[in-house]
Amino acid sequence: SLHDALPIYGTDATLKGLTGAWKQLTDQKAPPGDRYAAISTKDVVSMLDDSKVAALLAYSRGNQLASDPNNFGPMAGFTEVLASQLIVVGAGTPLQTNNVAWRRDAALIAFRGMPEPPPGLGATRANILDPVSGIVISVLMGYDIRLGGVQVTYELLYGVKTLQAAKITLFRT
Repeated sequence: SLHDALPIYGTDATLKGLTGAWKQLTDQKAPPGDRYAAISTKDVVSMLDDSKVAALLAYSRGNQLASDPNNFGPMAGFTEVLASQLIVVGAGTPLQTNNVAWRRDAALIAFRGMPEPPPGLGATRANILDPVSGIVISVLMGYDIRLGGVQVTYELLYGVKTLQAAKITLFRT
């Protein structure tokens, strides 16, 4: 099964579980390099509380023990491990957290600007493209008679598509 080597719901994250996600990607023939993982802040804390991980961090970082999950990346075979408050602990018994590990070319996210408002509405829109990340943010500004002032709205229009499911795996805790 896809998750045999990975932890199960209701457990704390461990470095062994994170390397299990690396193993899963490798077994699914995802090429090495450009591998990332995003784990919940709860799981970062549980991994840092492990005395073996703390000793390894102290040894590998020249006795500069850092509570930064980016240090987990090289230890577990990932380019980078990101701590994210957006990975929430789901309700249920046991508690469920779906951390994710992926290779950069596993999925595609696309952005586009929003259309211009119709003429005569007194509103104007600007679509701004960040040339580095490709993110497009749309800013709409117009007078709102109900509020008696200028309203500014920020919008993102995007879509996500999995390109190769074998290059993405869950790291459940």
